[in-house]
Amino acid sequence: MQSNFKLKLVLTSGISESEGGLDLPTFGMKSAYTYTQAGWDFTNVWNMKDGQTYPYFRWQEAEECGDMAHPYPVGDLDFDCVVNLLDWAIFCRHWLEDARIK
Repeated sequence: MQSNFKLKLVLTSGISESEGGLDLPTFGMKSAYTYTQAGWDFTNVWNMKDGQTYPYFRWQEAEECGDMAHPYPVGDLDFDCVVNLLDWAIFCRHWLEDARIK
């Protein structure tokens, strides 16, 4: 399944051509190889769960998380110890499920 990111970008921004960069499907954007080949520092600055997430800053990771002494952060709806847009997407999905629009 390919991402529709490029199509959405064109529709929302009105810009039909890029000044550079790569046109990658979702699996390419979630591959650490893509970013290491571009020179991203995955030792000190960036991290990602290869094949599962997009890159995120190392400072966003919790040292320990998910037990009684180190509970999940408030708003961490997918229990990955990071509060980010994925949690917001879960919130929105459930909000819309519960909205009883008549």
